[in-house]
Amino acid sequence: MATKVYVASSFLNKEAVREAEKTLRDNGFEVTSRWVNHTGAEDNCPELQREGLVDLHDLFAADVVLVLWPGRLGTASEIGVAIGRGMPVCIINPSGKPINMPFAYLPGYVRHFGSVEEFLEVEAGVFFSWQING
Repeated sequence: MATKVYVASSFLNKEAVREAEKTLRDNGFEVTSRWVNHTGAEDNCPELQREGLVDLHDLFAADVVLVLWPGRLGTASEIGVAIGRGMPVCIINPSGKPINMPFAYLPGYVRHFGSVEEFLEVEAGVFFSWQING
């Protein structure tokens, strides 16, 4: 059974997200996130509500949240929801610069990687034997 991954990032990074999703699929993962196909409705509250519910459903369907940094407010929300559900969060931060968000450093919940390829190498080895809070 394929590991299900929700890819979180800023809407501004949607092309990098599409590339990461393709890489994940090519490596046998199932991608649950569909937000890159949203319209980006900024001031349309009913549409934002619909998009938010789709995103929440997709996040709940995943085994792990893969964050492509930099993110924005929505990304921080997705990280918080994942941690609240006890899901592993993997942050891809190619710059290696510190992330000004306390949740990004919670031991037992969050791991950091320099690239999607690095995440794939670790996942293929031992990553999912890692237990939350254990």
